[in-house]
Amino acid sequence: MKRSAKLHVTLTPAANDPQGPAINLLVSILTEGDSSRLHRLLVEEKKLAIQVDGSFQEGFDPGLTWLTLTLPEGADVGAVEKVLDGALSQVVSQGVSEAELARAKNLNASSFWKQLATINGKASLLGSFDVFEGDYRKLFDSPATYEKVTREDVQKAAALVFQKNHRTVGVLAAPSEEPAAPVPAATAEARP
Repeated sequence: MKRSAKLHVTLTPAANDPQGPAINLLVSILTEGDSSRLHRLLVEEKKLAIQVDGSFQEGFDPGLTWLTLTLPEGADVGAVEKVLDGALSQVVSQGVSEAELARAKNLNASSFWKQLATINGKASLLGSFDVFEGDYRKLFDSPATYEKVTREDVQKAAALVFQKNHRTVGVLAAPSEEPAAPVPAATAEARP
């Protein structure tokens, strides 16, 4: 079965940008789990995609927000892009619901506390906050920082992230199935 993946990549701010938590929650609302907005729309309702994923690439410099859709065989990429653009425009113009934001905050808090449960997770978070935020102590403010994010903050983040002039859309498709050229058999020299 041939499947293709549609990539939607946009430029986003650096990890220490004040809009970082809102962008993380936005990506969660759109792509995390079967009840995420884009999964419900593109996989369950419209049946245009098989899978929806997303991530906010945080770093020193401005990074990328990725939306990746796995499409079924024979999918109309143009139709999928039109529906995706409409869904993203709706988030920019109308925002997200209070229930979606509460779910994203819960998922973020759960992930945060699970990561702190291990020595490796603690070390990783302490290092990340020290390097990207400039102070490891900001780690301890993280849950409160995410809890303060409002629906308006997420809508502003969507307006920043989903600007058409800041995005790249790519389609990865399986190669066509043309018959392969015959490979000449290797000739072995006879040895006595």
